[in-house]
Amino acid sequence: MAKNVPEISAYLGYSSMEEFQTKAGKRLQNEMQDGYYGLDKENKLNTTLPDAYRAESSQTVEKRMTAALKAIAKKQQKKGGNVLVVSSGMSINLFLSTQDYPQYEGTGLANDSVTKLTYRNGKFKLSGEIGSLEYYNAGKNK
Repeated sequence: MAKNVPEISAYLGYSSMEEFQTKAGKRLQNEMQDGYYGLDKENKLNTTLPDAYRAESSQTVEKRMTAALKAIAKKQQKKGGNVLVVSSGMSINLFLSTQDYPQYEGTGLANDSVTKLTYRNGKFKLSGEIGSLEYYNAGKNK
């Protein structure tokens, strides 16, 4: 492997991050999470973390995010109104990968980005751009 190849892409058998991105496509974030899970499961990073704090597989994160978002949405439906849910960009991406959004590309989300969803009839609908920086930019320009 070439020097300076990110450890995660090398662990997954890619010669470069560019190759990883090209071959993984929309599944990039999922494969990356599974790579972190594999590295951590084998303790390749030599940490002393207890099992409860170790990385999860992409499927575990997807299921947890979906269950949490549905629980929040169902509870809020009873009284109406909006809810702000804050999470890591990778977790948001893993949730989005389970949805059928043609505009989802699997790319990383910028810090401070917002992805709006609405919940109706048991389904989440995308309400705008994935990873919008509209609010960040509006606040920055004040």
